[in-house]
Amino acid sequence: MSLLNNICPLRSGSMSVKSTEIVKKAFFLSAILLALLSCKADYESAGTGYEFAIIPQPAYMKLKTGSFTLRKSTVIYCKSNDLQSYFVKRLEKILEAKGKKLIGWDEILEGGLAPNAAVMSWRGMEGGVAAAKANHHVVMSPSDYAYLDLYQGDPAIEPRTYGMVRLNKVYSFEPVPDGVDSTFILGGQGNLWSEGVPTFRHAEYMLWPRAFALSEVFWSPKQSRDWDGFVRRMETHLQRLSQADINYSRSVYDAIITPVKDEKENLLIQLSTEIEGFEIYYSFDDTYPDNHSSLYNKREKLMIPKNSDTFRVITYRDGKAIGRIITISVADLAKRYNEY
Repeated sequence: MSLLNNICPLRSGSMSVKSTEIVKKAFFLSAILLALLSCKADYESAGTGYEFAIIPQPAYMKLKTGSFTLRKSTVIYCKSNDLQSYFVKRLEKILEAKGKKLIGWDEILEGGLAPNAAVMSWRGMEGGVAAAKANHHVVMSPSDYAYLDLYQGDPAIEPRTYGMVRLNKVYSFEPVPDGVDSTFILGGQGNLWSEGVPTFRHAEYMLWPRAFALSEVFWSPKQSRDWDGFVRRMETHLQRLSQADINYSRSVYDAIITPVKDEKENLLIQLSTEIEGFEIYYSFDDTYPDNHSSLYNKREKLMIPKNSDTFRVITYRDGKAIGRIITISVADLAKRYNEY
């Protein structure tokens, strides 16, 4: 906890003098870094592997780097990853001088990690594994498990976003990978990036019930996790959210539509659900399916009728509709092949 408490120097309300000094120095370094990178040409110089950069006018500043000094209109050669690493290492020294610790997204691994930096691993688990093996603290937050702004159900009926992180995928997340000293894994983090979240009500929709899954993953030992048991507990909590008028997603009850192809490249459809025990009914004839429509057989690959242009599907449990009707055109199914 002491590490986490020291990571961020800023608190709500007015900033302290020390915090203001840190911000000023970080802003200065950021301005220089952006000046360098914004002027970087898109080619390598003379096959050396070094990228071209120039300090633009009117940059009347000097920056001692230890090996050379930059002045206005000075041409330099450097690798952008090395430049980033230099910047991060210098910023770490500023923070440590104020009794703080640095943590950064896993891009800070590129060019060489600052000596005492902690890493937020978001581009998969690999960055976190590499940092932990180098004896750095890590927070695991891979986008393919822990990004709650991604789709959680079929894009045909979900608010527009990108990617796909279904509830069962979130629950399968293991933040402490095999072969890594667990003492370097501080924990995990779920992220809900809000540029595509226009209201608080929609934020609730994106959070719940996936935040339940992350909580159990982060706070329960791996051997005690059980998907079926989690589903039962989740449904109890969903009733409580309803009573409290808190918005949540029911996407976990919907069918999963997966376009596949046979050996002749014909488009076929496979259906599944996140929760076991559902019946799936579907139609190709422009009717709305119910429990009198065609019943899907598990692992069946559906042939698309020649003149059909629309596919619809719905899930039932114990004779009652449980999921939403999903309507998708055959043309959109073809575009989806290998996408989700």
